[in-house]
Amino acid sequence: MTGQSDLCSAPKTSLAAWSLPLGLLAATTFGVFALAAAPASDDRMAVVYPPWWSPAEAAASAAAEGQLEAIGGGPNILIVSSVQPDLARRLRASGALLLIDSRLASLCVTPVARAPA
Repeated sequence: MTGQSDLCSAPKTSLAAWSLPLGLLAATTFGVFALAAAPASDDRMAVVYPPWWSPAEAAASAAAEGQLEAIGGGPNILIVSSVQPDLARRLRASGALLLIDSRLASLCVTPVARAPA
């Protein structure tokens, strides 16, 4: 019977034991997604601004660097285009956290209404 008690007293798996593997899995998944979602061209992309910024701050920052085309799934995700070179660099300098290929964000966007010219 002592053999059975040894099986029952085996150490239980704790959350701490899984934290490192789960953290590595999350970091790797995010890295792969970031590489796969990188903008294909430098003239149009989805831009993710910090969540602590107001929607007005994000829109103003994006509009200063290019033409605001649509609002993504959240108020701080914007689709921006520009004919000027280095759009990605300019958006990062304006505070963008992440740049994503606009085709990936096109399913959940709301077009921006434009004033008649």
